[in-house]
Amino acid sequence: MRIDYWKKIARLVGREAERQNLPPEQFLDGLRGRPKYIVAAEKIAAERGITSDEVLYEQSERIRKSHYPTELCLDPDEVEEYVAQSGALTREKAEHLASCPFCSEMVDATRPSEEKLQDELQWLTAAAAAKQQRESDEDLAIPEDAHI
Repeated sequence: MRIDYWKKIARLVGREAERQNLPPEQFLDGLRGRPKYIVAAEKIAAERGITSDEVLYEQSERIRKSHYPTELCLDPDEVEEYVAQSGALTREKAEHLASCPFCSEMVDATRPSEEKLQDELQWLTAAAAAKQQRESDEDLAIPEDAHI
């Protein structure tokens, strides 16, 4: 039984690493307490063919040169409302969103990807089927006090 447990863990790690497009070792490094920003910088660096230090430098320069947040930047409640209502912003805020990379990234990060939605839908479908099967099995169970 103990071996089955570790096989399940290995499968879960493998699937999650694949979903994140990472080798299993790199995925596990993230779980072992390596800072997520370092893991993210390494992933971006690998995709762009540069070093993670270069990625971190670019990001720090971008932040240093920015004026974020401005008076027009969206706060988290506005982002949530915007995403939930598919675009309900004042004209001024909508224009700002179109020109502000920080607000745009915040909105994009809030929207689930199609892949994530499909994963959630599959999980919910499987959970519903399992629940229905359990209920069906319970309906067929013979009561303990039955005299057969």
